[in-house]
Amino acid sequence: SHESMHKSMHSSHESMHKRTDTPLRIGIVGAGTAGLAMARALTYLDTGAREVTVIDRSDSLRPNMGGGIQINGGAAILAKMGLGAEVKAAGLPVNGIRSRTVAGREVLYIDTQAEVSKEPSLMHEGDPMIFTIMRDSLQRVLADSIKEDVNLELNKRLTSLDERKDTVLCKFDDGTEAEFDLLIGADGIRSEVKKQIWGGSQGIDPVYSNIRTQFGVAEGWERPGVDGEMHQWFGEGTYVLTGQYRGIDNKPFEMIAVVFADPKAVSENPNWNTGEVKSGCMERLKATAHPKEVMDLADR
Repeated sequence: SHESMHKSMHSSHESMHKRTDTPLRIGIVGAGTAGLAMARALTYLDTGAREVTVIDRSDSLRPNMGGGIQINGGAAILAKMGLGAEVKAAGLPVNGIRSRTVAGREVLYIDTQAEVSKEPSLMHEGDPMIFTIMRDSLQRVLADSIKEDVNLELNKRLTSLDERKDTVLCKFDDGTEAEFDLLIGADGIRSEVKKQIWGGSQGIDPVYSNIRTQFGVAEGWERPGVDGEMHQWFGEGTYVLTGQYRGIDNKPFEMIAVVFADPKAVSENPNWNTGEVKSGCMERLKATAHPKEVMDLADR
């Protein structure tokens, strides 16, 4: 009958789209913001993932590491992953971007709230999704969102991987092994996953670009008239970005990032002596005539 034929076709259609019962085991190496965001996406969205494990060589999620982050498109994506309210609570809205020369001439101003509001995909419940946030605060939002759904294994370093027909066998420095259907490398610029896949260093190790960035973070919002704006300063041979950021428990921070050319090849993070870095940064800013607002923030 027509009815039985319809039921048969409907049943066949359902079977074609039904997911396999075989668990999809996914391993993520790296518990930074990228790895944790991927874990959230895999467990929150309809991906078919059955078991997600995040592995990191650190013995904790390293609070207070890193500086400030600007998120706009990323904030909208996090909202689609069910974290819109959390991002709004943890982040500081960016009201504008003001660009000036070191002499004080304004060359560009962007009303970011108005511009973002024009793009529906960047809105969440009527709010423009553009924020600044400290890295550790974003990491806490992501970690809290996955703690019930993800296996988090810390203090464990990947030592080798064996790509098999349908799985990847991973071995770790504590003598343990784990097999995954899919392995994701989210372990940074010196990714061990990438090295294990391609081997050697040719095309794997980062290449120095002759561009360096120094940044400093200070507690408090002390500069007058900033009002949630990002400020760009253009000098001869230097670029400076300053902004306000919100940290864990709504703690206020300001950050300065100084970008400059340096043809001398240096290793990543060659100098962790804060005093020497600060002194060199202040001399560079003074030599390129940056205004008092920038100098005062750098001095903090």
